Amino acid sequence: ALSSVVGGDVATPRAVALRFVLQNPVVSSAVIGPRNRVQLDQLVREAGPGPEYLTSSSLQRLRDQLARVGANR
Repeated sequence: ALSSVVGGDVATPRAVALRFVLQNPVVSSAVIGPRNRVQLDQLVREAGPGPEYLTSSSLQRLRDQLARVGANR
């Protein structure tokens, strides 16, 4: 489901998941769990530059895909 949004500056499924959580107004906190500094640096880079973490079209495409696989509950 996440691969439908991978592309451009959203390079990995992990980046999609992280940006989805950051963009989602229903989520107030998330445990991202880096095990070391390298992983933390990757997550910070993958979060992107600003408050619009996913475009509205990417977010809708992701929601549609999640609904198709039954992960929207």
